[in-house]
Amino acid sequence: MDEKIITQFEVNVLTKEESTEAILRVFKAHKAEVLSEKPVQKIRLSYDIKKQQYAFFVTFEISVSRDEERAIRKDLSEAEQVIRLLITEKKEKKTTDKGTGEATKKPSRLKSALQAMLPNEALEKKIEEILQ
Repeated sequence: MDEKIITQFEVNVLTKEESTEAILRVFKAHKAEVLSEKPVQKIRLSYDIKKQQYAFFVTFEISVSRDEERAIRKDLSEAEQVIRLLITEKKEKKTTDKGTGEATKKPSRLKSALQAMLPNEALEKKIEEILQ
């Protein structure tokens, strides 16, 4: 059985150009499904990268197999317009269908600390005892 597992990745790219067509072509060539694309932002770089002081930053969420992700990483790294590239795997949140789950949650430390605190009257009484 040659079964491929599809995984979601977040792709952050710094480019020389505002257009994202070349990046989208790479995704299409490797059969990646683009789930979302955030608007392109022009940013000032902290230091010059490839003689560039400004770059365009864009983030994509894609769904693709791990093998294809490696190929996408290679192709984007070699692309002329790409300055920097970061691809991270998105963590999936596991949900349960057992209602709200309030009864099974442990009380937080903050809540238990607040319950252990003295009321204002008792606190004022303690302060008076200490000051005398």
